[in-house]
This record gives sequence, structure tokens and C-alpha cells, in this order.
Amino acid sequence: VRIELTLSKEAYAKVKHAQELLSHVMPYQDLTLFLEYLSEKIIKQKTYSAALKKAPLTATMAVNIA
Repeated sequence: VRIELTLSKEAYAKVKHAQELLSHVMPYQDLTLFLEYLSEKIIKQKTYSAALKKAPLTATMAVNIA
């Protein structure tokens, strides 16, 4: 799939800054890999978060929360 987009200078600077912050995880400055990495992280985070909301609160969880 080919995607073409136009970013403002500010938005592009934010993307580059985010890439720099993740350079220890992703040493290559490949925008495609960066977007895939972010997508996977968000999907995992939201899926895990949604699963926690649906799961009943157990006694063990209640102790750990307090």
C-alpha cells in the first residue's frame, strides 16, 4: 500500500522528535517501520487496557491495587 501525506513543519518536527526518542529501540530512521511500531504499541496497549476493564476484579488484583 502506498500512502502519501503532507505535514506541517511542526507536525514533521514532532514525528522526527518521536523517532529520536525511540532511537534506542529503532536505530533506523525508517518512517514505515516507525509507524508500524507505534501502531503495534497502541493496539497492544488499548487491547490490554480494554481486557482489564472487562475482567472481574479478583482478590489478588484488589490487594495489588491498594
